[in-house]
Amino acid sequence: SLSSPMHIRHRTFMHTLDLALDLEIRPLSAAELLPYKVLRDDMLRRHPDAFTSDFETEVARGPESYIGRLGLGDPSGSNFLLGAWVEGELVGAVAVERDTRVKMRHIARLAGMLVKHGFDPAADLVRNSWGVLELAGNKPALRRDVARYFHQRQEDANVAEL
Repeated sequence: SLSSPMHIRHRTFMHTLDLALDLEIRPLSAAELLPYKVLRDDMLRRHPDAFTSDFETEVARGPESYIGRLGLGDPSGSNFLLGAWVEGELVGAVAVERDTRVKMRHIARLAGMLVKHGFDPAADLVRNSWGVLELAGNKPALRRDVARYFHQRQEDANVAEL
């Protein structure tokens, strides 16, 4: 388990973005399948072409139906879900499937990745004329979450709307 605080450096062609996040990355437990399902259903609703499943079928499934993805009954650890948590909220998850053959166990396949708001620093951030990063594009939910994050930090007397 990687736990907070964690410093992330993301490089793009144009700039380097440094973010200091309270980020925890760890395998999901059975008790955390509800937040996983909420995130997955939201991504499926927003980006149906990125899935082989359809929203109507998947939204009817219960969180417990994803327990097989945790690999709890598999002593070889071939399948597992990793969750990315920021301040107690699941903001991303990856499903990993590892080859079970002895000589191939070093090979794993990323079976799926979910990222809240589909955040991509290269597309969702721009530098203004002063060199300060600002949100770009039309993602109201992302803007609300970023504004809420900075408002909760209460570092400035005047917190501006994004």
